[in-house]
Amino acid sequence: MGAFRGRIETLNDERGHLCVGVDPRPGRFPPDDQDAAGLERWCLNLVEATEEQAAAYKPNLAFFLAMGPEGLRVLEAVADRAEAAGALTILDGKFTDIGSTAEAYARFADDVVGADAVTLSPYMGTDVLDPFLDRDLDAFVLARTTNASASQVQDTVAGEVVQTFSMRGTGFVAPGNDPDTAGHVRQTAGGAPLLLPGIGAQGGSAAEAACTARGGPFLIAIGRGIAHAEGSFPDNAREAAQRFSKEIDAALDG
Repeated sequence: MGAFRGRIETLNDERGHLCVGVDPRPGRFPPDDQDAAGLERWCLNLVEATEEQAAAYKPNLAFFLAMGPEGLRVLEAVADRAEAAGALTILDGKFTDIGSTAEAYARFADDVVGADAVTLSPYMGTDVLDPFLDRDLDAFVLARTTNASASQVQDTVAGEVVQTFSMRGTGFVAPGNDPDTAGHVRQTAGGAPLLLPGIGAQGGSAAEAACTARGGPFLIAIGRGIAHAEGSFPDNAREAAQRFSKEIDAALDG
């Protein structure tokens, strides 16, 4: 059994399957919280409100870059808070590039952010993994994404991606809002860890995704469905995380 698979299995046993997306959108903050300080308050309140249910947090790099240098400082704070809670930090940057550039991305994810894992694009082949794996960063490789036009390219190569990268011990991103395709990824990936976004705002069901992902360790990533659930923040996020966790557990027990 690969080290990454064992790590996620342990995480599932101890903390469950919920991965909370941290996607700060300033336009959805209160008027007085549109600056970097407001961004930090929102992110840390989200982590604190959901830490009893979250096995992992998935901050999307783009939202933090859009805030400039202060955004990167907040990203570090999110990773620190997640670590203190005993949860995994998955830096969602969809990184990929040639050797020296990939090394710089890996150094950023590890030394600057303090992430535990990253998302990677498979387009350039398996050697893009080396700088990340050399630093003991785990990787979820994009097998099939959740966007509407993903099938235009990815359906023809997803199986090959999974077969190729499985030999390197990675996990895979599969669409939680497309159970049939996610099921094919699970079948091809065997017991490799899966990360399934697309729940809630993108139409996916947490229960259905959990049933699809059986057969190996997995994390179900939910962002807007938790952070922007109906109600007053951050209580709404806490309640939504509890609800999704129960939904996942019930599906697995059924």
